[in-house]
Amino acid sequence: MTIKIEETKDFVFAKLIDVIKKHSIDPQQGDINIICCFIHDLNIKFNIDKNESSRIMNREYDVPRDLRFEFNSIKDKDEKLNIFIKEEVLNLQSLADDLKIIVKNAPNLTKLEKKEVCKNKDYFLIFKEATILAINKDNRLKINETIWKKSNNTLKEIDQDLIVLSFNKKEQSKEKIVVIPFDVDYHVNITKPSDKTIQEVSSETLQGQWLLQIEDKIDNFEEIKEFNETDKTKKIKRLIDISPNNSIKGFGSIVKIYFNMTVFYLVGLSKFDENGKAYSSKKNLKKCIKCILDEYDTNGQGVPLYIPLMGTGRSRINHSLKQSSHFLIKECKKNKRKINGKVYIVVQKKDVEKIRE
Repeated sequence: MTIKIEETKDFVFAKLIDVIKKHSIDPQQGDINIICCFIHDLNIKFNIDKNESSRIMNREYDVPRDLRFEFNSIKDKDEKLNIFIKEEVLNLQSLADDLKIIVKNAPNLTKLEKKEVCKNKDYFLIFKEATILAINKDNRLKINETIWKKSNNTLKEIDQDLIVLSFNKKEQSKEKIVVIPFDVDYHVNITKPSDKTIQEVSSETLQGQWLLQIEDKIDNFEEIKEFNETDKTKKIKRLIDISPNNSIKGFGSIVKIYFNMTVFYLVGLSKFDENGKAYSSKKNLKKCIKCILDEYDTNGQGVPLYIPLMGTGRSRINHSLKQSSHFLIKECKKNKRKINGKVYIVVQKKDVEKIRE
């Protein structure tokens, strides 16, 4: 189940399409039909498929850059928007009245933006200004909530792609600490979902995604330049084996890997059983959070710390995303005296709409 657009008060492109559909000639038609008619009637050179349309309406995707650019480049917007209204909208007055109310109460808009729409008495101008506003807003759902703050020390929950944050070229120049949940034996062999062999590390987990990125960059690590081995998996294992803190094993163990300006905390959260299935517990997760904050308090030096939601996947703690968020927030607040800097609880962007259900 994904978040319903009507449950959010933000005024964005998905909300605009949702309201237009409500006042359209055929309110039962699919969202993609409305979007495609909008594109066609405005003579915009852009194609969209059902999957992309669905992700836009679920607010996983922003307004596509080409669609936004093409729309903003239209010189005769009034004429083109009028064509769309005549083709699709049943009652412009009722649509405009609805848009005014929604824009007025939208928390993501400034007073000036609201005024641009609400000052108009002409129904077409209300629709036009609302459309321009919506198409230029970031359509994606976002999380940016301050949980706790004292002086310069903060605990926040944000949405972010942790792998992009860790390895994107633009992000590599920024100091940060990134937590990656691992199994306690630090396996490095990746099993893809299609493989039928006993599973070690799934490529779908954060551990697997991190290993795939490191595999591509393993030859850049000075620590293993002298390690005479061509197998990249063995090189990664060697990198982990010689890293600081590696002598401590078990749940809550932390192996540090340094990559450019990022320090990775590889945290032992789960263990594989004899059948290759990972398992853990709430007790182990609680210990991991405490160990992360202990290490951060001692050696973090105020560098931003990013902790992903944990216990929701293959570790079989069986937390939902929302439960994981609440658990992590609760445990971090219990240990807030160890937060000497900025700590971010990270919800993966693909999970934002799920956590708001």
